[in-house]
Formats: sequence, C-alpha cells, structure tokens
Amino acid sequence: MSTPGTYPARRGFTLVETLCALLITSIAVLAIIALYQSHQDTHAVNTKRMALQAELRKAMAVIASHIRSAGFDPSDYAGAGIVIAAADYIYFTRDLNRNRELNGGADEDPAEHIAFCRYLSRGRNAIGMHSGGINGGSCGGSGSNAADSPGSLTGNNYHQPLAEEIDELSFRYFNLDSGGNWQEIAADPGRVTDPKAIHRIDVSLAGAFTYKGRQIRRQLTESVLLRSNAL
Repeated sequence: MSTPGTYPARRGFTLVETLCALLITSIAVLAIIALYQSHQDTHAVNTKRMALQAELRKAMAVIASHIRSAGFDPSDYAGAGIVIAAADYIYFTRDLNRNRELNGGADEDPAEHIAFCRYLSRGRNAIGMHSGGINGGSCGGSGSNAADSPGSLTGNNYHQPLAEEIDELSFRYFNLDSGGNWQEIAADPGRVTDPKAIHRIDVSLAGAFTYKGRQIRRQLTESVLLRSNAL
C-alpha cells in the first residue's frame, strides 16, 4: 500500500518488448505490401491476357468469316476455291459479283482474291489480310517475312493488318471422304490441283507477352466449314 502523497511505480516497455513489437509490425506491413503487389501483378497480367485474347478473337472472326465463303461460285464456272493451302499461308478466291470470272475486268471485285499470312510490321509480328491481287492478294510470300507487295488486278488492291503481337498463324486442311469421315490433307505451298477439294480448315492463332520475365501465351483454334465447297 502506497503512502499518502506517493504513486505506484510505472513499468515501461523493455528493449526486447519494443524490438518484438517492431518486428511484428514490420512483418505485418511487409505482408500487406506483398499482398498488394500480388493483386497488382494479377490485375496487370489479366489485363494483358484479355487484350491478347481480344486480338486473337478479332483476327479469328475476320479470317473465319472470309474462309467460310471461299469457293463461292454460283455458276460453278469461275473455278473459285482454295488456290494455295500452305501451313502458314492461305490464298483463295470467290466469285462475289457472279460474273463467272476471277481474272480481272472493269467490274471485278478486288475481294474475290483473298490471302492471309503472318508478316513483320514495323518489326512486330502481325497478321494481315491481303486482297485484290491475282496469285495471292498482296501477300508476297509465306511466314513471318512475307512481304506486302500488292499485285495488279483492278487497281483496288489493299492490305489490311488485322492484329499485331500474334506470332503464330497456322492452317490444317481436311476433306470429307465417301464414308463421311474427315481426312487431313497435307499442307502444300503450291497451287491446289482441285480448288474445291478442301471442305474444312482448322485455323490456329497464338500470341504471347512477357511480364516480369515470365512469358504468358494464349492460343485460339477454330474449325471452319467451307459452305461453297459442296459438303
């Protein structure tokens, strides 16, 4: 019992207790920072992944839409169909204006000759759609070094880049045999002997991005039935 006019002694924190408190606080702060950084990294990766996926879907929608109409030839006289069926390059024709020819003329539609290939655009991988030039639109080759060199058809040749940062464009070709079974046809960079021999094309697109030294890759594949090649 304290005597009148005096107060009980007050005990403060010891050095060990202070250091332990600082250690626990530091661990908690570091954990919060790590959790925040993890959420930031996840958000950044997901944003880039969704952007890449959108690029792949955008390019695939255009490619599939055009390939689906390959060989459109109402008169069955123009000889439209798949012209070149390479593993990384495709060139096809369709008689859109129904004039029973594909080889020029004042009323020729430049979109009757279409090619898709991968090429280098300003040092970056890109997918291009090439239209209007006989012998492959304006796709002057195959693979990542394909040149954009428009041919001459009606003066309306054009080259339309579809997407960048896509490092893979590949095609697989199939026909339907008499038994109703799909048979794969070997890709060939030469001209297809029968332009209507191909009934289905599997298109694959892929791209990648790097985040903090880690490469993240996305791939998209779609099977396209050619409506005009008499299935």
